[in-house]
Amino acid sequence: MRHMTGLDANFKTSRYCNQYVDKDALMYLILANEILHALHPKIVTIAEDATYYPGLCEPTSQGGLGFDYYVNLSAPDMWLDFLENIPDHEWSMSKIVSTLIGNRQYADKMLVYAENHNQNLIPGHYFLDISLYLEGGHLQRYCLGP
Repeated sequence: MRHMTGLDANFKTSRYCNQYVDKDALMYLILANEILHALHPKIVTIAEDATYYPGLCEPTSQGGLGFDYYVNLSAPDMWLDFLENIPDHEWSMSKIVSTLIGNRQYADKMLVYAENHNQNLIPGHYFLDISLYLEGGHLQRYCLGP
């Protein structure tokens, strides 16, 4: 929705809610949600967004983009960091809760899961598969290959 490379992970509202917003992309998302909900009233639309874009899950009639839910993308990164770097008895419960709750303003419209397609350490393997090969908090050579 914004003209940028996507390489900068420093997301601030002022950096993407400005003159560089791709207005055509926003209009497309609004129209897509309007049409989908008009044609199929029971349909559910889900946005994968890492920026907590304002109005993402607000109705289009109120100036929002019209998505029903959004995916909290920070949870998979947190779990991966914990699994790779922190012994389980040192996991921070406050960090887990704050990550899972995310942006509290839209917490009731948020979906959270342990990992997504971007978080696979090894293509075709998931955290559960990988955890079977963990030893001392580090992946064994077998798992990563030669």
